[in-house]
Amino acid sequence: MKKLLLVESPSKCKTIQAILGSEWQVEASFGHFTELAKDGEDSLGFTMHSDTNKIECRYQLTEGKGQQVVAKLRAAVKNASEVVLATDGDREGEGIAWHLQQQLHLRNPKRAVYNQITPTAVKAAITNAHQLDLNLISAQRARQCLDRLIGFKVSPLVRRTSGGSSAGRVQSVALHIVCQREREINTFVPITYWSVWTEYTEGFTAFYAGSSEIEPVLDDQDVTDDASEVNAESTVESKRVLSEAEAARIIQVARNHPHIVREATGVTAQKSPLPPFITSSLQQAASVRLGLSPEETMKVAQELFEGVDLPQGRKGLITYHRTDSTSLAPEFCAEVKEWLSKHDPDNVPKKTTRHREQATAQSAHEAIRPTYLSITPKTVRDHLSAKQHQLYELIWR
Repeated sequence: MKKLLLVESPSKCKTIQAILGSEWQVEASFGHFTELAKDGEDSLGFTMHSDTNKIECRYQLTEGKGQQVVAKLRAAVKNASEVVLATDGDREGEGIAWHLQQQLHLRNPKRAVYNQITPTAVKAAITNAHQLDLNLISAQRARQCLDRLIGFKVSPLVRRTSGGSSAGRVQSVALHIVCQREREINTFVPITYWSVWTEYTEGFTAFYAGSSEIEPVLDDQDVTDDASEVNAESTVESKRVLSEAEAARIIQVARNHPHIVREATGVTAQKSPLPPFITSSLQQAASVRLGLSPEETMKVAQELFEGVDLPQGRKGLITYHRTDSTSLAPEFCAEVKEWLSKHDPDNVPKKTTRHREQATAQSAHEAIRPTYLSITPKTVRDHLSAKQHQLYELIWR
């Protein structure tokens, strides 16, 4: 009898099957195959018990696909000597693994989680398999209930009172943020100012820094540039002069008096590399540089993660693409250092830069990175679609 590994996406099956060999059978759940039933009060599919502060959920198989998937997987389980649940390692993946346990009647199933589809990562995940994470499962089930509660209870109210079409757990909050931002834009009072500077033939520039005289100027910290990026580097600028007449007076003074360099100071500045991609920063970079929508970016990233056919076999080219962590595995950092030593020895860092995680980061996965440094964008150009190659090059570089 073969061992059975269950994943979410059928695209992964071929890649993982090639890794594990003939002793294993790899099957897919095709994502979610269950949903909350549409019964009970307001067809919510769950009951909230106020006396015990518990929620009783009632699930059903999705029409068509759900019944077919479960029937096929139950047959596979009967002929398997061991079953390992290897759905994605996030909240939704854990929820799918729990539903697989329930529908396939598995007792204490093994749970394998991997961040990249490589022989080392997949085999290590199976070797170090653990129990299902009940906290993640509860979070996923709560997400489903919130979606249903807001969608079914609030949407009718929105349609009756404001003429809107629907409400949602995410979309309503996003709409609120957009409306707040629009109000700020509408109440913003623009300020006209002039910057004054001198450019010298020696190749440097001097910015006006104010004088001891009382004059209408504005400090940079008193102005919020609404168009600036959140993490944009600050640039040198003169004091902001609030009248054209004053700006002209300052220019005339500068032209009528000699300029003296009183002090020259040399500073060596060190700049840390940007943090590796997380889901949101990858979507932003792909939008700006490649013109891809967030949906397109995640679709292409999914394809690169699950694996593509190359001359050396089917390979997953990037790590899991749904992550909010900027951390990198120590073995990968060592591999990068070795690669740089061979190909770019002048740029080998003395120590590895560690980027501070956001306080809200779950850190369940690594940052988005290539799985094989030896597979460069140039070597796989002819085996990827245009979008796949563009995104892979963006991540690899």
